[in-house]
Amino acid sequence: MAIGFLHTAAEHTATFDQLVVSAAGFDAARTHVVVPELLADAIELGIEDVGVRDALALQLRSFPDAVDQIIVTCSTLGGIAEELAPVDGPLVTRVDRPMAEAAVAAGHRIGVAYSTSATVLPTTSLLWAVAATAGSAIDLDLIDCESAWKLFVAGKRDEYLAAVASTIRDRAHNVDVVILAQASMASVAELIADLDIPVFSSPALAVARAFPD
Repeated sequence: MAIGFLHTAAEHTATFDQLVVSAAGFDAARTHVVVPELLADAIELGIEDVGVRDALALQLRSFPDAVDQIIVTCSTLGGIAEELAPVDGPLVTRVDRPMAEAAVAAGHRIGVAYSTSATVLPTTSLLWAVAATAGSAIDLDLIDCESAWKLFVAGKRDEYLAAVASTIRDRAHNVDVVILAQASMASVAELIADLDIPVFSSPALAVARAFPD
């Protein structure tokens, strides 16, 4: 299977490339497309903006014909990307769906850690939809890490991760499980591995779903 990734940050390329190699070997066919302005415009204009939607649809149609599946690694845009998937094109999936399903299965009180507010509605809407399908009752606790986003934008990755981890620690006692709503947060899981609750991030779960054993 040939898989494509649509990213809004260049650093995600290495993360997902490593995950694909671990899941399917060095020869696994993959294509990475990085378009940072998609997220920047979504934050500035909103995810329902016509221009944002048109630009996203164009990028989804730009992948090589050999690609069987596109994973959109931006949680802000993933839900819209699924809606805009070309009818005659590859399967388009949002990176956070497997994570949401795992979180709903793991606990009733779900902490949703995010560093851009544009992610909140897509992520919470997905969680409510997954819970409804599963017949599960959930409560969501929004863990606002927006003050750390400027560190990510400035390329201060370690400081960004540390700031997000610190905020989550302050709130973890209120929840049964935490999800890291953005792929940029994935490494935070390592920093808070000592917590006595599950912490889920999207990249590894999404790639595992794409390359089942």
